[in-house]
Amino acid sequence: ARDIARIALQIASEICIYTNDNVFLETLGEERT
Repeated sequence: ARDIARIALQIASEICIYTNDNVFLETLGEERT
């Protein structure tokens, strides 16, 4: 899910003038394997 969010924000930063490419992802809770 983290990779999908990062890619989605990268695409949005290329399309939208109000979104930049400075991304900070914060993960909550434990990561499942």
